[in-house]
Amino acid sequence: HGEVHPTTSETKLFLEFPLGEKTTLMVAGRYNYDLFGNFLFYSNNYFYDMNVSFTHRFSDRHRFTFKYFGSRDKTNIDFNSIYKYMGNTMGMQDYFDDMSLKWINQWNNHIVTGIWKSVLASNLFFRAQVYGSFHQADNYSEMVMNVEDVVFDTSTRMKSKVNDGCVKASVDYKPFYWNNLKAGFEWNTYEFENESEMNALEQGSAQRSPGLLAFFA
Repeated sequence: HGEVHPTTSETKLFLEFPLGEKTTLMVAGRYNYDLFGNFLFYSNNYFYDMNVSFTHRFSDRHRFTFKYFGSRDKTNIDFNSIYKYMGNTMGMQDYFDDMSLKWINQWNNHIVTGIWKSVLASNLFFRAQVYGSFHQADNYSEMVMNVEDVVFDTSTRMKSKVNDGCVKASVDYKPFYWNNLKAGFEWNTYEFENESEMNALEQGSAQRSPGLLAFFA
């Protein structure tokens, strides 16, 4: 079964269906479009995300699930068209035609994971998971002004990246209904990165890549 829901500002989609007797697939997504902003600023603003979930049952005791999430967000605002309209309306084209104020922001996110679950015995369970998370951002701003042959032109750009990876597994043992024993491990790795620019000149960057390994019982 599924559903598609279009409106003047966004469209939504949801589908869920079997792939055989032991497999199911779910797909969902949204797309948002800024019609007012695109008309007023001649910009291209949008946002979309999607989810995918895949599950396969090998038997009553063993099951695998794969999940994915992705999104992209872009904001592009340019006031140049409004400044030109103001200049033409007030007869001040020399002041406003060369004026520009602009923001362009972009964000990307991706998350993926795989999960394995097994029933080893009536009171013994196993679970393993691998996942990764990836984020990127690119933010740009610009201002240009020309007043009496004096030009003011400046721009900045900020970039960032955050990645996260993990592998973990655990065994869950229930000897009695009031007691629960759990043991396993978890390994995480991270990546952080930042960059900055001013007037198209690099101002600096920084990177960090820590990791963590833990055992628990």
